[in-house]
Amino acid sequence: MPQSRTTWVLVNLDTPTYDFKFWMAHELGHAKAPDLRGEEAEKFADMFAGALLFPESEADKIYQALSKTSNVGAQVNTIKDTASHFEISPVTVWYQVETYFKANKLKAIKKPESLFAAATNLNKEKNLVSNTLLGENPTSKNYITRTETHFKSPFFEAVRAQFHDQQQIAAFLSQALNISGLDAQELSEELMCATV
Repeated sequence: MPQSRTTWVLVNLDTPTYDFKFWMAHELGHAKAPDLRGEEAEKFADMFAGALLFPESEADKIYQALSKTSNVGAQVNTIKDTASHFEISPVTVWYQVETYFKANKLKAIKKPESLFAAATNLNKEKNLVSNTLLGENPTSKNYITRTETHFKSPFFEAVRAQFHDQQQIAAFLSQALNISGLDAQELSEELMCATV
């Protein structure tokens, strides 16, 4: 936002924790390099996220471990155990290892075909970020309060200041947050109650 000199990132909280971390780090990469555009910006943000979440020193350790076996199951378990330890996706671990061996011109390791299935299974073991932050069935009030306190987000405060009509708020929230009209209506009612 040019006037406030702030960067806003809208996030989907109905996301597995491991994926959420990568996406947040990816968005931070965009914030750190605002002049990059298009494919160059996306590539930089992905590389930034990977390096932040799983640095080269760790990629070296896992590369060494993977190099010692040709057993695909053992390789996947090593990647999965490492991902679980760092609370990141196995896909992130793999791509950092791949980046490491390519950059250092080391012997390539074939990507295990079952890697994405392992990532899916590991994600099932963790809560969605929304459940961790808001519980299983959050209320609108709980959602707004937690968004403001956990993320220190001025989003709902700005919506309250900008709009004074419940229908305008609902229409804006539905579009801005990509939520159903019913959910937007419920949030707008809570926001209107909070301003009274």
